[in-house]
Amino acid sequence: MPNKSTHDAGIVIMSVGTFSLGIWNGWNFTTVLYTIMGMFLGVFVTPDLDLYENCRGTFWCWFWKPYGKMFRHRGISHTPIIGTLTRIVYAGIFPAIYIIKNGISLPWNILLLILLGLCLSDTLHVIMDRISTWIKVR
Repeated sequence: MPNKSTHDAGIVIMSVGTFSLGIWNGWNFTTVLYTIMGMFLGVFVTPDLDLYENCRGTFWCWFWKPYGKMFRHRGISHTPIIGTLTRIVYAGIFPAIYIIKNGISLPWNILLLILLGLCLSDTLHVIMDRISTWIKVR
């Protein structure tokens, strides 16, 4: 299984590729920017948060420890889109209650682009893990 640095490098390479492809094809700059923001969010909200040693920072590890107890490693947390949504729900439940209670309006188009970038980052993570496992098994 690749380590944190390898996953981070993959995200950076994918982000540069997405930026280049987006600019080359004339995509809206802000659309590309928000998608890349979601990809970089994947460095911190990674499928490996179910492993305590893969956290970054004391508070962050403390915050994600219950998540690691709920989901076994390489289980649902390593399922593209579904795993991403489990982490979004876990991290966003209390902010969502606050937002709903206070009637705060959110820029859904921007949030969806960031979610897209996070899903892409998680998908790359899972692909890298599977390729690494496949190579080791062979």
